[in-house]
Amino acid sequence: MTKMRNDIRLVLGLALLLAPACGEVAEAQPMQDATELERGETVDGERTGHWTFFWPAPSGKPRAEGVFERGLAQGEWVFRGPGGAVHKRGTYVDGKAEGQWRVWDDPRTAPSEIGTYQAGHAHGIWLWQYTDGTPRAQCEFVAGVPQGAWKRWSNQGVQIEEGAYHAGAESGPWTFWDLEGNKLESGSQANGKRQGTWTSWWPSGKQRSEGAFDKGLEVGTWTWWFENGQESLQGSFEAGVEIGDWTVWFESGEISDQGPHVAGRPEGIWKSRRVETEPLVNQSYAAGLATE
Repeated sequence: MTKMRNDIRLVLGLALLLAPACGEVAEAQPMQDATELERGETVDGERTGHWTFFWPAPSGKPRAEGVFERGLAQGEWVFRGPGGAVHKRGTYVDGKAEGQWRVWDDPRTAPSEIGTYQAGHAHGIWLWQYTDGTPRAQCEFVAGVPQGAWKRWSNQGVQIEEGAYHAGAESGPWTFWDLEGNKLESGSQANGKRQGTWTSWWPSGKQRSEGAFDKGLEVGTWTWWFENGQESLQGSFEAGVEIGDWTVWFESGEISDQGPHVAGRPEGIWKSRRVETEPLVNQSYAAGLATE
């Protein structure tokens, strides 16, 4: 039972490991209070004209270059890594990032991020890319907050996620596919948490599980199936905790285990067997532990 629930959650966990989260686009700001070596002019205590900031030793190479007017960054700025390769490039207007910005993980490849800023905040569609320039993920922003469609693809160009954000949180219908393009699971989210009925499928397209969430926690009756269509597990949840009678089946349809849960643990008399040809045997549980 626990393994099957973890299999469902693994999809989101993988998403978090393999792709930048939608809210991770950081505002690009020049190092106006930098402690690194720097070179430029000041007028009446304000930076003006072309300035260069340097990485500390042992690199000593330029870290950022651009122009200040009356102490505020203006025009195009270029940010570099310790080795001197361009890492980020974009424009400032009165000290705030504006227009299109590009980010490179490796300057020899396509930009890893492309997006626009408006008055210092990510705004519009942001695109994450693989090194060959194919899309990795795409998200819309409004005033620095994820708002609108979200999509993610594998490095083979197969779409593996689709959903939307509202006020910075996952909202509305979400769907996940495997690397072969087979639908894995689908349901709705509200305020960043799963809400309502969610369904998962085997790669063959056969239904694998179905149940409901309330504020991200399982509620009501949940059912899991083997790929042959036979039920494998069924029981109820209350606020994400197993309650009431649960049944586990063998793939043949014969019962493997059956009994009640209390506060997420087996309790009372359970009927169990290791092999489907054996008779069911009573086993007592107290606070989740088998008793004699």
